[in-house]
Amino acid sequence: MGIIADNNLSQNQFNWLSTVFYLSYLAFEYPQNLALQKFPVGKWMSINIFVWAVALMAHAACKSFGGLFVVRFILGMCEGAITPGFLIVTSMFYTREEQSKRVGYWFLMNGAAAIFLGLVAFGFIHTHNDNFHPWQWLMILTGLVTLVVSGLFWFFFPDSPVSARFLTPEERVKVIQRIKVNQSGVENKHWKRDQFLEALCDPKTWLLAIFVASANLFNAVTNQRQIIVNQFGFSLGQTTLLGTVDGAVEGMYPTA
Repeated sequence: MGIIADNNLSQNQFNWLSTVFYLSYLAFEYPQNLALQKFPVGKWMSINIFVWAVALMAHAACKSFGGLFVVRFILGMCEGAITPGFLIVTSMFYTREEQSKRVGYWFLMNGAAAIFLGLVAFGFIHTHNDNFHPWQWLMILTGLVTLVVSGLFWFFFPDSPVSARFLTPEERVKVIQRIKVNQSGVENKHWKRDQFLEALCDPKTWLLAIFVASANLFNAVTNQRQIIVNQFGFSLGQTTLLGTVDGAVEGMYPTA
């Protein structure tokens, strides 16, 4: 959509923009998880979503590799709070048997987002403005949508069942009683060394780590997908629309 040409990026620089997101993501996982323990979960997530929105819109002002590098780094930093935050809140409202399906539902949104963005991007490539190119419009739009979401999170996303506005006092009590079977409480903000060592020695922890690391290896291919598909002879519009297929396939797995 023109981001490479407009910022005079080499292929190596473009690759680094993909890499720096995950390096930042990895570096900030620990501090972000620590912050989720110290601050209200919903509020901390909303702050990170707000910063994410600003960084997205700032992409449109970038004219060089350095500028894009900084905003991509910020995106990775904010991403470190999202999945852990969702997992924490999900565990507060649902039993262990129910959590897997619910986690699948919000991972399903990755596929829905890919379909939505593919269609929106297809529309933007038909815009003609010498001063503002399609990829810049896309960044502004997605940033504005994310900005609205951050506001909704701040006011409506619960920090725990106790503060959930959409539940009556009686319903809050019922939620807490339901999740007693998890034997983990509603909120536990104390670090316990014996639990840490138990998790470290549990083979399931390492199997999950290997699974997640293996799954993320393919992100390198995902980030290069448009370039690869385009080299098969497809036009920019066709390449953009084919990205919606990725989202549809991704959406099948959580619902399987």
